[in-house]
Amino acid sequence: MYTIPFDSDVLKSIITGEISSPKIDYVNSKIKGKNFITYLSNLKYDNLFIDFSDVSFEEKSVIISEFIKHNSTCHIEQLEATVIKCLFLYRGYDLSLLDEVESDTKTLEKSILNNQELQEYLDNNKNLIKQLADILDGVLLYAIKNINDYKEEVGNDITSNIVVEKQEIGKTFVNILDNVSFNFHYYSSLPSFEELKYFEHYFDRPIYSGKTLINYIITPNCFIYPMLKMILGLEFSPEQLNNIIKEADATLI
Repeated sequence: MYTIPFDSDVLKSIITGEISSPKIDYVNSKIKGKNFITYLSNLKYDNLFIDFSDVSFEEKSVIISEFIKHNSTCHIEQLEATVIKCLFLYRGYDLSLLDEVESDTKTLEKSILNNQELQEYLDNNKNLIKQLADILDGVLLYAIKNINDYKEEVGNDITSNIVVEKQEIGKTFVNILDNVSFNFHYYSSLPSFEELKYFEHYFDRPIYSGKTLINYIITPNCFIYPMLKMILGLEFSPEQLNNIIKEADATLI
């Protein structure tokens, strides 16, 4: 098991791909919290496992919050799973029931907090989680706005409930949009249209490693567009879906 920062030989092996899924000892790493995430965000790897054994609840809470607020698209499955469960809890879902769903176990069991700790974390960080949930809810507005049929009918006007300023939330949330368990449960309970907000900073800029948000909602595991098809009764031909993909490719810098 490795510690961060990696020594030069390990770092070289990760950069060359010889080590593609490093296992990391968090307790004995010299870099913690925000700097820990920043360090990993500058590396490419298939996956990683972080050993949080003997890490206090307080210290885990810090890295979860820093992950939510981090200004990168750093992909850490254990922290993403923790955030997903926290969002489910915020939505009012019974985590003990979700834990028993076999198809969700692969994701949810990776959480670094147990269900009791998740409730405590949510109680302590409700405003942060609300900001994140508001953005994820607003993704529906962004998706609708980018449907060609909608554009042709009403143009770019989607709502007057627009938030221009950046929130505390960073960019790591885009990775959970590619998680099947998250999409299936989170978007099965939709807020009313009047409650949705359009976040310009997160939706209208190519801030995700040169990509816009559209790149993250047209993946096979994100079914926002098929869901909108059912809700709005719109027909999506293969040509229309292809156009959406082409529009996303055009946003790359």
